[in-house]
Amino acid sequence: MHRSYLLSLLFILVAAIAMAQTTTPVPAPAKGPAPVPAPAKAAPPAAGETQVPSRPVDPVMLNNQMMVTASERIKAGALAEARKIAEDMIYGHEKITDSAQGIVRTFSSMMGKKLYEAQMKQEGRPEPVIWLQQPIADGFYFLAIIDFQEKKFADALAHIQQAIQWDPTRAAFYIERGFLMVNQPNPGSLADIAASYLKALELADGPEDFAGALRGLGYVYIEQNDWEGGLACYLVSLFFDPQSEAAKQEIDFIKYNRPKVFQELDGGKAVTALARRKVPTRIAPIHIQTLLQIADELSPTTQARELKAVLKRALLLDPKNETIKKRLAALK
Repeated sequence: MHRSYLLSLLFILVAAIAMAQTTTPVPAPAKGPAPVPAPAKAAPPAAGETQVPSRPVDPVMLNNQMMVTASERIKAGALAEARKIAEDMIYGHEKITDSAQGIVRTFSSMMGKKLYEAQMKQEGRPEPVIWLQQPIADGFYFLAIIDFQEKKFADALAHIQQAIQWDPTRAAFYIERGFLMVNQPNPGSLADIAASYLKALELADGPEDFAGALRGLGYVYIEQNDWEGGLACYLVSLFFDPQSEAAKQEIDFIKYNRPKVFQELDGGKAVTALARRKVPTRIAPIHIQTLLQIADELSPTTQARELKAVLKRALLLDPKNETIKKRLAALK
């Protein structure tokens, strides 16, 4: 079993930076079930000590500091200290309830809020959405990681579900849930595990999470004895994360055990194979649309830095978009 928490932490750290910028998160890879971990791509920044402020501070910056500190404590094996920080992050959550004023969620960025609003609209729900900038979702995510390290598997699954409740737009949470469902003493059904990875594919707004969700789904297909589906997932995941050793190892595993399947499937046929299974093979267009919506709300004079970051993120998802290229060029 791989050391999942070291990989998961990277997502939190990058999301913290994005939250401080109030633009959109650039999640680092989370993982799928063993043996399909998502590779780390960046070293976490140095942590600062959590402090009780003696004067008013930016709550977003303080929340970020707590997340970085919790990450460092977990990496150091100081799980009791990390748990205390995570519990501070969720402090008072039981008193926060939805009301006539709106549905309260703790997104990591404006993009999460807008995606959730779009989902609400699609479901015909008129309630306003309130973005509470307290890291409750991340706190529960940390608790899930800590629980898993302490072999409290049921608690870990319960905490990741609470993280999803507080931020239902984070693909990494659904990838983590799939992993935790696999690693229960009595694992969840393969259908439920697959549903979690499919939801992650729907929500993934970056190549790392999309690839991680495909690797997790590939594991499910292999468990279902669908070797073609599994191989297709791993092959397509390499389009989004070409350096993934995990995907390459699984492809070699399939090549050894099912050489005929391996010989008959290439990248192009893999896309077709997933389409037959109604599995997404590209990041959903709504993510680009949402980024451009956020960009339209930013001032090119007073918020040029934030605007540039959002447009760069949109271009990463749609590299051939000439409109985005022109808007970026105008900011230089």
